[in-house]
This record gives sequence, structure tokens and C-alpha cells, in this order.
Amino acid sequence: MVKLGLAYLNRGGAADPGFAAEIAIAGEEAGYDSVWASDHVAVPEGLAALSPNQADPRTPEGPGRRLFVDPFVFLSYLAAHTSRLLLATGVLVLPLRHPLLTAKAVSSLDHMSGGRAVLGVGVGWLEAEFRLLDADFAARGRTTDRDLALLRELWAAESFTPVPGERWTMEPRPPTGRVRIVVGGGTPRAAARAVAHGDGFFVSGGRAFELIDRTRSLLGAHGRDQAGFEITMKAPMDPAGLRAATRADRLLVPVVRGSDLAVCAGRPEDLAGLAERIHGLG
Repeated sequence: MVKLGLAYLNRGGAADPGFAAEIAIAGEEAGYDSVWASDHVAVPEGLAALSPNQADPRTPEGPGRRLFVDPFVFLSYLAAHTSRLLLATGVLVLPLRHPLLTAKAVSSLDHMSGGRAVLGVGVGWLEAEFRLLDADFAARGRTTDRDLALLRELWAAESFTPVPGERWTMEPRPPTGRVRIVVGGGTPRAAARAVAHGDGFFVSGGRAFELIDRTRSLLGAHGRDQAGFEITMKAPMDPAGLRAATRADRLLVPVVRGSDLAVCAGRPEDLAGLAERIHGLG
């Protein structure tokens, strides 16, 4: 049976503290396994879309569409209101931040939530945001590959040596020495990066079903256990697409406060019925 998660909670009207806590609690009670927080540090005025490959033009934005609460602050808040939900970034623009700061934020979230942190990452697409933060847009793929390896090392090692003769420690570290990493994207390169560096793939865009098949083929070619690798995608808005999407391991239900769209949670009481309807398609 396909797993279900909640998406967009840290955006727009859904990011109201009281509403977000109610949705997360209701989702946990209804059997949802995770909540995913998206990421933009800032967005330029006049930007037409907040996604580079929005396959469904009906994807809801809701009021305050440019409001993005910091994902780590937001997920830490929800950690205090839940006990089982996985707390995932979906996705963090990894090359915008120094890897040590990311490693510290993720391991701190994992520590405070009792081991529930999941780091979903992407290379980013908004070039203006990279310029704003003095990050190298052209090198973002290489930077992401490098930082994914560094994160694993920082979480696993008791200390690290940034320069010869200096030993540093970063605490807390995950008790197991690792945090689950999910690589996001809508291209063959993203699928390959997920297989090479990740524990899962958050697939997006109009080629999602093709990329699901490609990813599972790559897993076999690389000798990786498909049972330990999860493919996540946003639940499509149309019934046919939703039925086909149950081939993924996890579907994310968008949360837009007050929405009446069929595959969208506008109120906490919507969640149980949505879960029943989606599971009935599988």
C-alpha cells in the first residue's frame, strides 16, 4: 500500500502555526507517515511560478503564496506536536548553504525529534536566488554531489579536520551516524544522483512516471536493494494520474488552507477521507 505524506505545509496560509499543528496531528492520526517542508530563502517580485517543472497547472498556491517559513524551524515546531511523523525537507536547495550549517541543522532536528529527520535535497533552479546569496549557479550540480558526500562524513565521524593540525567536533550527531537522504528532481541526472547518493528519490515534473521506471532500472544496475529505496512524488490532481501514481512508494498530498480541490487537504478533517480514497485506487 502506498505511503502518504503532507506537502506545502510551510507555505502560504497553511503555515499558520495553529493550522499547521492541527493538520500534522490529524495526519498522524489518519496514518500519514511524513510531512515535507519546501525551501526558498527569498523570491524576486514578479516571478510567475514557484516551480520549474509544474506539470499540473491546477497545483494550488493559495494566499500568501510567497511565504516560505524556514524548513528547519518549521519542522522543529511540528516535532513538538507529533510523535511518529517523519520530518522531511522537500526539498532543501542544498548548494545555497554551507554543508556544515546544513549538517548541524539536520542533526539538531534529528536529535530534537527522536530520530525523525529526513533530508530531501535538490540542486535548485532559481538563478536569481543563487546570485542573491553569492552561490555558484553553474556549479550547483557539482556542489550538490560534493556536499552530499560531506554530509555523510560529518554525521559519521567523531571529529573532522578542515585544515591540517586542527580537529573539530560537531554535536549532536545522529546516533546511527546517518540521516536518511532523499534526492529530488525531474531529470535523468537527478535520478542518477538519487541512486548514487540517496536513500530515495523525490520525483517531480512531467516525466515522473518515466523517471520512476528509470530509477528502478538504475537501482538494479547498481546492485542496490529496491526495498530500502523509496520513490516519493506529489499526488496528481486528476483521477487517472492519481491512479497511475500509486506505483510510487509515497504520495504527497498538498495542504492549502481552505482548498476544495479533490486531491488537496484544505482542513484537518479532509485527511482521513483523502487517505481512504487514494488507498482505494491502489
